[in-house]
Amino acid sequence: MEDPEQLESTIQEAQKLGGINWTNYDIKTNDKVYKRAAGSMSNISTLIQTLIFVIVAISAGIVTLILSLWVKSRIKETGVLLASGVTKASVLFQHFLEVGMIALIGFPLAYFCSGAIAGAAGGLFGKTGAVIVTGQHFGLVCGFGALILVLAILISCIPTLRLKPKEILSKMG
Repeated sequence: MEDPEQLESTIQEAQKLGGINWTNYDIKTNDKVYKRAAGSMSNISTLIQTLIFVIVAISAGIVTLILSLWVKSRIKETGVLLASGVTKASVLFQHFLEVGMIALIGFPLAYFCSGAIAGAAGGLFGKTGAVIVTGQHFGLVCGFGALILVLAILISCIPTLRLKPKEILSKMG
């Protein structure tokens, strides 16, 4: 059999074969090896999903920390822009644009590198060439990555943008 999931239907098809006296024969299934392998694969799948979630959470935290330091290092610029009449929304939009331009370069680079890395990782498990990164994967990563970046920018800008321009400029000394 090529697909152990079709075991029952295959047995039923075999019993429909003519010319065999099924009262003298009995078909027994032996799918213990398959069930053990499927259980192991299920455990590995759960482990991989958990690792992906943890990696994404840690990465989002690191990105938020880096963006917070970046925004804090530009507090003087933000204070001057706000004092000169630029709105907080415009300053926030500027941060989105700057991070977006970096993401426009970083996401495609990550896509091309991920194919090689995924292939090497698949080779570790004896699946040479079996790991393929598709355009759909790229779209999912870009979508979730953009969402994480937007949230990280919003979180990192909160301490600065909740202040008034006078408070920002007075803190600089």
